[in-house]
Amino acid sequence: MEFSKKYNDQWLLKADEEGYTIENPAEDGTRNFYAVTSGPYGNPVITAEPDLALEAPTTVTYENNNGEAAQPEEKIAGIICKKAGEVIHRFSLSSPKRPEFKIVDEGAELIIDGVRWKLRALFRKDKNRIINYDAYYGEEAPENVKLVELEDLDF
Repeated sequence: MEFSKKYNDQWLLKADEEGYTIENPAEDGTRNFYAVTSGPYGNPVITAEPDLALEAPTTVTYENNNGEAAQPEEKIAGIICKKAGEVIHRFSLSSPKRPEFKIVDEGAELIIDGVRWKLRALFRKDKNRIINYDAYYGEEAPENVKLVELEDLDF
């Protein structure tokens, strides 16, 4: 038996004996914001910006929290630009309120309102449940871009 229902004229839930999906399809079919699918144990797995996420740049060198060489396994779904500790821009790629931006050097840099932002880190919230990174940009380019996971943080 297959089940399908749309909520708030925005979110589409589909389910059958195999599992479920929740998506936010635009008129052109592009899945916006998030897609939720059933994981290996029926658990929800969330993919941020399933159709709009940007490939992580290959033009920079990455390192993990231990300073070891690393490679991104996912795409960029969110952008955060900080200047002197203050968040200047924070947006998802499907947000209708996102600023216009130009991608430079495969996304190693962004230009927003004439300001050039350099990629400093890719942050993964939860490798087992949430797919795709938030990208942190700043004024200065680091020697190596950090790949950081939630489990790396030590409070």
